[in-house]
Amino acid sequence: MKFLKRNQLNSRNVKDNRVAVEITDEVKLDTQNVLLIPNGPTTSRPGESGTLTSPVEGHIRYNTTDHEFEGRQGTPDAWRKFRFKEPALITQQNLGNGDAAEVYFGPLNSGYADYPYPELTNPQNLFVLIENVYQISTTNYTLVDAPASTISVAKTDGNPTLITSEATDSMVGATVSGTGISGTVTGVSPGVSLTLNTNATGSGTVSVTVTRVGRFVEFTSAVPYGKPVTVIHGFDR
Repeated sequence: MKFLKRNQLNSRNVKDNRVAVEITDEVKLDTQNVLLIPNGPTTSRPGESGTLTSPVEGHIRYNTTDHEFEGRQGTPDAWRKFRFKEPALITQQNLGNGDAAEVYFGPLNSGYADYPYPELTNPQNLFVLIENVYQISTTNYTLVDAPASTISVAKTDGNPTLITSEATDSMVGATVSGTGISGTVTGVSPGVSLTLNTNATGSGTVSVTVTRVGRFVEFTSAVPYGKPVTVIHGFDR
C-alpha cells in the first residue's frame, strides 16, 4: 500500500511535522498548544504608511495598540475588530432643548470608536424622545450627514462674531462660508450670534452656508420650545 506524504512547510525543520498542507489544500496544525498570529501596532498593519504589504480581505492580526484582534472584512473592506460575547454599552445622549425652529440635533456619538453612530440607512436603530414622547423613524425623523443651512448674518470687518437670529446649538463646530467669511464656529449664543475662529472681512449683512460636522437626527418639524431631545443608541452593537 502506498501512502501520500504530507507537504511540509520546511523540510529542514523537524518541528514542521505538526504543520501540514493536505492534498485537499487543508492546512492542519497538529498540536494542543496555541497559535501565535501576526501582531503589532496599528502603524505596522498592511496598508499603513511605510509597510510593504497591501491589505486584502481575509487578513487577520492582533493589534497591540488597541489590544484587539482585527480582520480585514466588508464591502469596501476595512480593518474591523472581532466581536466577543461581552455585552455592549447602550449610549444615552441628551441633545439639548427645542427652540420652535431647530430641526437638527446632534452630532450623534456612541462613544464606540469603530461605530460612533448608527448607519445612515437604519434610523430605526435609535430610540428617540422629545421630552417623554417616543418618535417614529421616517415619520418623525431621519438621519443625515453634515446637514447644511443657509442663514443671514450681520458681520463687522475684523470681528469674529456674526449676529444672527438663526444661530442654534447644533452649529457648534460647523464650517461657515460666505462673502468675506470663512471659518469654524467655536461658540454659539442661540438666536443671537455665532463666533468663528477667524475674523470677517468687510461689514454688512450677507447670506452664509453653515455646514455641520457629523451625523444628526433631522426632525420633520421643529422641536417645540423647551422640549428636551434624548437619543438612546447602541442597540445594533
